[in-house]
Amino acid sequence: MAQAAPPIAPFPEAAEQAAELEALQRLLHVSAGESSLCTAVCNSPALRNYLIERVRDTNPGVVAVDLPKGCVDVYGHVMQEIGATTPLAIFVTGIEQSVSSGDTYHPTLRSLNASRDLWRGRFPCPVLFWMPEYVAAL
Repeated sequence: MAQAAPPIAPFPEAAEQAAELEALQRLLHVSAGESSLCTAVCNSPALRNYLIERVRDTNPGVVAVDLPKGCVDVYGHVMQEIGATTPLAIFVTGIEQSVSSGDTYHPTLRSLNASRDLWRGRFPCPVLFWMPEYVAAL
C-alpha cells in the first residue's frame, strides 16, 4: 500500500502575512470612527503593497495615498488627494522617499509631528503611516 505524503508545512512567511493582515483588520475594527495615528514598520515595499491591497479588498473604504519624493507637508498632500471625503482609514506610503537616513535634519518628520492635531481634527478614522525601520527609528 502506498504511503500518504507527509503534510506540507506552511511557509513561515505565509503565517506572518496572515498575522499581519489580522492585525490590520483588528486595527480597522477597533479604531472605526475614531481618530488615531498609527505606524506600520515594513522594510519590503512589495509586502507592504500586498498587505494594503488585501485589506482594501475586504474594506473598500480604505484609501491609500502614496507620497511623492521630497514631500515635506504630508498632511497637505493627503488633504489634496482625499479632498472632503471621510474614508474608513487612510494608509500613507512613501515617507521613505522624503527621509534620508544620512540626514540630521528631517523636515518631513518635523512637519508630520507638528501636524498631529490637524490629523485628529480632520479625520475621524485611523491614519496609518507605513515606513521602513530606519525611518521609524528616527
